[in-house]
Amino acid sequence: MDRFEDMRLEVPPGDLTLYSSLEPCPMCMVRLVTAGIGKVVYLARDDLWGMTEERDKLPPTWRDLAEGKSFGKADCSPGLLEASSRIFNINIDELYAILKKR
Repeated sequence: MDRFEDMRLEVPPGDLTLYSSLEPCPMCMVRLVTAGIGKVVYLARDDLWGMTEERDKLPPTWRDLAEGKSFGKADCSPGLLEASSRIFNINIDELYAILKKR
């Protein structure tokens, strides 16, 4: 996002779409909204930290900024959605295993 914002594109705010492999967390979602991204499309739902279905829990100012923005799952094959979810769940399990060893 830093590089994107440094480019200073001549695109009206809200006209940009970001494609992501994972649903944005609260911090990422706010960053995307303040950068002028109008639409975010993601493959895998983040059951632990995903924010797109929990926007009503954001502080009022951030909720207002997110108003009119679009966040949602990608329209793609069920197989691709399943594969992406499995990949992220594997990574989460590996992270928990590492943390338990400490």
